[in-house]
Amino acid sequence: MTNQLQPKSAKRTDGEVRPLSNRAAGSSVKGRLLGLVILFSFSIPLFGIAGGTTVMAQTIKESYQWNNRVLLLFSESSDNILYQKQLDLISTNQRGYTDRDIVVVKVVGQAVKTFPSSSRAQKFSAAELRAAYNAEQTSFRSILIGKDGGVKLDRNEPVESCALFQLIDGMPMRLREIREQGYKIGC
Repeated sequence: MTNQLQPKSAKRTDGEVRPLSNRAAGSSVKGRLLGLVILFSFSIPLFGIAGGTTVMAQTIKESYQWNNRVLLLFSESSDNILYQKQLDLISTNQRGYTDRDIVVVKVVGQAVKTFPSSSRAQKFSAAELRAAYNAEQTSFRSILIGKDGGVKLDRNEPVESCALFQLIDGMPMRLREIREQGYKIGC
């Protein structure tokens, strides 16, 4: 027997062995590769790595989407001056935050708390939230997420309530809310 490569062959149902054409042999490999590509492309959304969306960001979106706007506050510690200033700004205008359906999610160190209090915060991990919103290396960060789940504002400094309210009050969903309520609470 020679050391030459033998063509691939296929056994027919009648027992006869016939060589496969190069096209047929190649197509099975191509078919397997295509199957792997399709399988991988469908698995990307399942593991939350497509388009920068992570599983934790998706969880925030699912928990509050269409019901609340979310102001995410990231701070290394509760003593951070910028974090304290943001909390002061929120506390001086709580009615405005409530009127605009804003839930504040505070990620301080390894703790996650919400204002107003919510059992939804228990399923959020500080490390995962930091990773999801790329806030691992920041000492302070504020991110506003709209009712549609999209990021509307991302700052490394406190956001004045009036500036935040003006941004929100210009959004289409908020304009509809104002029309339906017949009023809005200012700064």
